[in-house]
Amino acid sequence: FITENIIEQIEYFGLSTKLLSLIADNTTNMDAYGHHLASLLQSHYNNTNFCKIRYTSYILNAVKAGISVLDKSVKKAHEFTSHIRHSQPCFEELKK
Repeated sequence: FITENIIEQIEYFGLSTKLLSLIADNTTNMDAYGHHLASLLQSHYNNTNFCKIRYTSYILNAVKAGISVLDKSVKKAHEFTSHIRHSQPCFEELKK
């Protein structure tokens, strides 16, 4: 349904051979939509240049979230080692 509406607009504006890419999120349905749209553009309009581009913002947000989790773990490990290093009895016990 969405693809047919998009194709209708592409035809209306005369973009069928000029459309180069679709930027969409990384969900499975958008992957399927991108492949379907590419297939239609190729078969009906001989547009072989079209491709789907993943919306990198999602990827960058996932990386950022992962880094923040690691930052917390690294901070805790740093605090722990600092505590041990500055506590002479603990430090001596660990050396044994």
